[in-house]
Amino acid sequence: MDLPAEPLLSSRKTVFLAGSLHDISLLAYDHDANRFAFFQHVISHGISSQTQVIYAYFSTNLIAHFKQEIARRKIILYELRNGINGLAALVNEHGNPVSGTSGRVHVVVDFSRQCDLPGVLALIRDWKDPLAIPGLISGIVAFDLNLLDEKFLHEISAVIPSVIVLSGTTNLTTFPAGSRGPVIAGIIPQDIVESVVKHSLEQLILMSLKQPVTGFDILKDISDRFHVEVPIARVYSYLYDLENKGLVTTQIRGRSKIYVPTAPGRVFIDKRLYDLQAAHEYILGYGR
Repeated sequence: MDLPAEPLLSSRKTVFLAGSLHDISLLAYDHDANRFAFFQHVISHGISSQTQVIYAYFSTNLIAHFKQEIARRKIILYELRNGINGLAALVNEHGNPVSGTSGRVHVVVDFSRQCDLPGVLALIRDWKDPLAIPGLISGIVAFDLNLLDEKFLHEISAVIPSVIVLSGTTNLTTFPAGSRGPVIAGIIPQDIVESVVKHSLEQLILMSLKQPVTGFDILKDISDRFHVEVPIARVYSYLYDLENKGLVTTQIRGRSKIYVPTAPGRVFIDKRLYDLQAAHEYILGYGR
């Protein structure tokens, strides 16, 4: 069965994925989502990174698309109906540099049917433990959203650093588990994240200026951390204003302009960040 004739991933989704494919992420999808287009992107990323790709599934329509890569063993297939113990052994074999492999494994695991969730959780904990598997494991562990309960989502989000929810109409994201305590508090719509980031741009720029930084570094950090594209002009206009007021100086290194806080600038940054945070806490806490 061929994939539907539609774009693989929109530019918005590509930004959304930035920085997410170098570790293990959790993907939860609903029935309207084109998960195979998503898997195709993740698998292609693994191949281009020259890692051993392991694709595990109950059912798939990607075999014909990756026929050559499968024949060349760039992709190793595993049917999950054979149990997760076999998958664990396969990943352990290729994730162990001592066995003669590179030790770099890129997994795409699709639990589209009922499965042993505690066993899956234990398996992922092993993949995240460098003492259990000395190699580097990256990729996606995917579940049908209707098969997951809240308890399992909280447990697995404490192990996996990022969670993606894919539906037929929108993308949702969570903040990394480490930024919200031991477990995530819930799923946050990406449009809300984007709105908050754009309204907090001054704070994000000032936080970046705790050390010498380029304008590009600030833009890239915001994109990588929050999957949001902010207007370039707003960042550079603010930096230019700080420079005119003597709060930062600039240094040219190669083709890059580096912004360095002056002594008065460091005082201003600390005071401004304190005031902005205090104002947010007052406004959001008002009436409680």
